[in-house]
Amino acid sequence: MMRDIMLHQNSEQQQAQEDKELDNLYNRMAQENPMFRELNKGGAAEPYMNSMFQAGYNEQQAMQAFSQFVDSVNSYNNRPKPPQIMGAGGFMPDQRVRPRDLSEAQTKDMMVQMLRAANHQD
Repeated sequence: MMRDIMLHQNSEQQQAQEDKELDNLYNRMAQENPMFRELNKGGAAEPYMNSMFQAGYNEQQAMQAFSQFVDSVNSYNNRPKPPQIMGAGGFMPDQRVRPRDLSEAQTKDMMVQMLRAANHQD
């Protein structure tokens, strides 16, 4: 029983030491890389970095992979957005409407309503 207690205490001490080393590593990485510091607020990037370390990456390799990931996310967000299709999620007539059956005034009125709905979607 005494042996189990000693092993448990030793395990807790080892875990605390590893946590301290990891915190020091993240603090150093944040000081060296402002992008990492911003993205790791509240420890948000740590799970990603932990998985890199568990996969055998060293600090430099993990930071390079992290930077490449951030760059790919930025390029995804910077691509042009597809155009909005009129009527998609916006103005929908109360009943089924056949545009060819509408008078010119009714068609203009429906177009005005669709444009207003599209303008308020943004």
